[in-house]
Amino acid sequence: MLDRFADSVVSLLYNHCNLPESRRAIYIYGSKLTISTLLSICSILILSTMFGRFIYGISFVLIFVSLRLFLGGFHAETYRNCFLITNGTFLAACAAAMLLCYLASSIISLLVLAVATVTIFLLGPVKNRNHPISETAFQKNKRIGFLLLGIELSLCIALYGATKSVSLLSITVASFVAVAAMMIPPTLAERRINHE
Repeated sequence: MLDRFADSVVSLLYNHCNLPESRRAIYIYGSKLTISTLLSICSILILSTMFGRFIYGISFVLIFVSLRLFLGGFHAETYRNCFLITNGTFLAACAAAMLLCYLASSIISLLVLAVATVTIFLLGPVKNRNHPISETAFQKNKRIGFLLLGIELSLCIALYGATKSVSLLSITVASFVAVAAMMIPPTLAERRINHE
């Protein structure tokens, strides 16, 4: 279904724009990626609304999607699996946020945030073997990703300082942890390959 929809979008684009036929596959890939990402975001926002935790959905999307876009991490084999894993990661982040909120002090949450941030900084950006990019693009993603990491971390701390909202701090921490966790499997796999 995603293939047909992406193909329809690209066909519509080709009907209205003078584009080279040789680039069609790239436009289809980009359309699939965009549609899949938008569906995941919509699903997360719907789930968070159903749970009465819309701020969880917004926080997760802003942190998880933006950092993963530039710093990478685990990638599923299919768009369906990507959708399921992203939504599953959101649900796990919600559960972790609720546990942090009720069981941990703000100091512990901030320590977990620090560990997640250092992990992201040390591991990122993660190269995707299935979709290699040029060294120039890699370095650009690295600069943008680390800039976003700094901005989002600063905003998280500033928002917590201003609101003292343990709930907001908890989902922010869980979102950073989710980004870090998604970076670990491909990093370990790459190291295993390099040692063989």
